[in-house]
Amino acid sequence: MARPKTFTEPRKATAVRLPEPLHSQLRRVAYERDVSVNHLVIKAVQEWLAGHEAEPTQLQLWRSERTEQASNNAPVA
Repeated sequence: MARPKTFTEPRKATAVRLPEPLHSQLRRVAYERDVSVNHLVIKAVQEWLAGHEAEPTQLQLWRSERTEQASNNAPVA
C-alpha cells in the first residue's frame, strides 16, 4: 500500500545519479525511519540549503575579487 501524500505544492521530477554504496545507505536509512527515499532526500536537501544559503558561491567570490581588483587598478583622478 502506498504512503499517503503529505504535500500540497506541485512537484517536479528529477533524476540523480548516486554511487551504489550511497544509494544503499540512503535506502537503509529510509527503511529504518519508515519514510520514502524521496522524503529523505527532500528533507536532506532542504536542510543543506538552509545551512548554506548565506554562503557565497565560488562564482560570487570570483566576481567579488575581480570587482575589487578592477577598483584597485582604476586610475585616480
